[in-house]
Amino acid sequence: MKKLEEMTLQEKLGQFLIIGFEEPYLTDDLKAMIKEYKFGNFILFKRNIVDLKQLEALCREIHEVVMEATGIMPFISIDQEGGTVVRIMHKAAFYPGSMTLAATNPNNAYEVGKLMGNHLLSLGINMNLAPSLDVNNNPKNPVIGIRSYSDDPTRVSEYGTKIIEGMQESGLIATAKHFPGHGDVDVDSHLGLPILPYDIKRLEEIELKPFKEAIAAGVKNIMSAHIVFKAIDEENPATLSKAILQGLLRDKLKYKGLITSDCMEMNAIADTMTTPVGTAAGIVAGIDLACVCHTKERQIDSLKMIKQAIDDNLITNEEIDEKIERILKYKNQVYKAMTKVFFKNKAPLDVFKDNKQVRFVQDVVDSSVTHVSGKKLELVGKTILLGCKPSAFNCAEDIVDEGSILDLVKGINNLDACEYVDDEYSPSIISKALEYDTIIFASFNAFSNPNQAKMINELNRCHSNLYVISTRNPYDYLVLEGDVNYYTVYECTPNSNRSLVKLIKGEIEAKGKLPVKLERHFNIGASVYTGMKEYSFNDNIEYLKMLRENGIEDVFISALHVGDNPKNLGELNKLVNAGNKLGIKFTMDVDKKVLSKYKLPTNVYAYRLDYGFSANEIKDMIDKGKYHVELNASITEKSLLEELKALGVDLTSIRVSHNFYPKPYTGLSQESVLEKNKMYKEYGLKVLAFVPSSNMHRGPVYDGLATIEDHRRCHLLAALSELALLKVDDVCFGDAYASAEEIKMAQDFNKDRVCLPIGIFKGVSKLEKSLVEKVHENRFDQSDYFLRCSVRTKQHIKPFNTVKRNIGDVTIDNNLFATYQGEVAVVTREMPADNRSNVVGRALTSKWLLDHIKPGDLFEMKIVEEIKR
Repeated sequence: MKKLEEMTLQEKLGQFLIIGFEEPYLTDDLKAMIKEYKFGNFILFKRNIVDLKQLEALCREIHEVVMEATGIMPFISIDQEGGTVVRIMHKAAFYPGSMTLAATNPNNAYEVGKLMGNHLLSLGINMNLAPSLDVNNNPKNPVIGIRSYSDDPTRVSEYGTKIIEGMQESGLIATAKHFPGHGDVDVDSHLGLPILPYDIKRLEEIELKPFKEAIAAGVKNIMSAHIVFKAIDEENPATLSKAILQGLLRDKLKYKGLITSDCMEMNAIADTMTTPVGTAAGIVAGIDLACVCHTKERQIDSLKMIKQAIDDNLITNEEIDEKIERILKYKNQVYKAMTKVFFKNKAPLDVFKDNKQVRFVQDVVDSSVTHVSGKKLELVGKTILLGCKPSAFNCAEDIVDEGSILDLVKGINNLDACEYVDDEYSPSIISKALEYDTIIFASFNAFSNPNQAKMINELNRCHSNLYVISTRNPYDYLVLEGDVNYYTVYECTPNSNRSLVKLIKGEIEAKGKLPVKLERHFNIGASVYTGMKEYSFNDNIEYLKMLRENGIEDVFISALHVGDNPKNLGELNKLVNAGNKLGIKFTMDVDKKVLSKYKLPTNVYAYRLDYGFSANEIKDMIDKGKYHVELNASITEKSLLEELKALGVDLTSIRVSHNFYPKPYTGLSQESVLEKNKMYKEYGLKVLAFVPSSNMHRGPVYDGLATIEDHRRCHLLAALSELALLKVDDVCFGDAYASAEEIKMAQDFNKDRVCLPIGIFKGVSKLEKSLVEKVHENRFDQSDYFLRCSVRTKQHIKPFNTVKRNIGDVTIDNNLFATYQGEVAVVTREMPADNRSNVVGRALTSKWLLDHIKPGDLFEMKIVEEIKR
């Protein structure tokens, strides 16, 4: 191959681009373009691939044409991540995706990496634009998701480095992407420009950790992300940021390898500064290889803009040569591997004939099937499977056209299959399914398809033997209501569909380990008030800004007081208008009198209907569609719901909210709320309840605005735990102003597990505190006297505060209790003092909550304060 000193400027420019093309062959125009502009590198997509034989011939032709035009071997790259992001699908082993691998043994990642490397090199492909080292700690991420190994940076690091080692051991160039991390965004950079607002400490702990490990493992290529990381560069996305590419990646992390951009035709770049300008800016900032994957004109113009940047002295000749030296270094390295397995190999496709590879990959996917919750799958009586045809979820994925699970279950005894459309709600399919003894719902991205989630939840309410199996995305679990029998795989591919059929037939067990946290959270809202001296307009605006900064958009506001003062209506309108500009979705409390007498704001998200509205009036408001309608639980009885149902109202689109009660001892009991909520759930309604804020109480009574009376005096974690058990979906802070700390606590709360806030006594040892602050399991053989946890220790615990044990006390058995030393319990019935049992703290909760932790339930204890004995 040519050396640096032998290259012309045009040949150097051509090395900076990785270009794509539309056809499964090289057109005469493309060959002429390569000859004229010296394009030196290529990327292949599904559109370029017919079968393995054609692909091998295409790659061989690319190598020959580029070598003839430039004297330098091209990089031929591909996104062959595995799972749902695969470009080669025909007769090759269908590699497992990242999250699939992370549900299995880490060594599988290494073996799959080796397999990928051997296969791709044999086809003439020498660079894989994989793996994704993004930490998927945002379930709403529209483009990463199952392309990530986990939401745990340590796990991402472990599996990512394993697959990199496997790929590069074969000689292939692996690519760690998308630096510095694309996991915690909710905008797809194919479509827009995501912004990550976190500080550098957070980036160091989460996003950057896998990349540091990959650099230490010797990764040869890193792909940049089109994301703004405000802590490092407030204006430029990483691809265009010298502070990130040079300052962070080169200087701080000491990375010496190639830097490649994500596609410069993505909207994040193309819509903000155009592809050619962005490409030149990326090269100036530190990119070595810029991907321009689709458009001939943009590819040519990008070369011209790089040349212009050189002419304008935005980049020096020395910097240009440094990049070219780096590119040539890695081309020479991979050329050695290519010579053996491709250039001089007369039968390169023989590597695909080993059926052991196909069996190995299938075994890996089989072992990834995960049982998340509920009972073990068992087909009882006549069974129906509801499934849909898969589709590509985002711009990075291709549709796998090799049959769905619906095709594969045909022939299973006593099992019928029925197709649903993934984004449509079908009452007829629900009615049909309810005729069967067992229902299997094969979900496909129910997490982002409300109608699909609606069908599952309705079936779960109406049938006792429903099993949900996610065929692509484990996060489907997060939109399911109540207890559910739930299994998941992590990709919708031929292999995963075969695995699920084996599960249904009882041929395999679910042995996978969940790589991500599946925690169901409340939708959290807050309240603002007008017409009260404590709440000025400016203070309210600052509060709304704080709410938006902390991810809150649902805000309760009341119009019931507008008649008290002529100024109230104007202030209400002014606040709603200002809040809308901030992205606030107001739910306004109204009654019939206020709504008819005053010109209230209509630019609100919802009206909460207090007294005076008939079923016909409610339906009319819903049909007009100007705003959503919310019902008041105090006046919403079964008779009203039956009337609305008879009128054709879709009750599943309505929320019902309980009142808050300012006066002490007027709040509701847990049992009365539970009884009502069970009725609401039968009709498919969402339910909201209010909790008080400990930061600031609203006047004029100042005793906390809560739905449940006990919540006026208990810790927020206890209130949230109870509301989860009471079948509440959404929680709103009744008092204003709630603190940012309270809001975060509510947002992070896991609805699937009771959390007991603990006041710990002064003098309790660190060991005892560590025994308390765990996730505990209430023993199945539960005592009448306490919640008993199977936590013990051999470390010495001396007697301390061995006093009478009252309801709610937390105890730890000391060394005098011999083998029971370290056993933690929460007292549910008064007991006398025992010198073998230390009273170390108290659960800051109601007796009701303690009584509703059942045998076998998991519960967490969290120390929230130190209290006096």
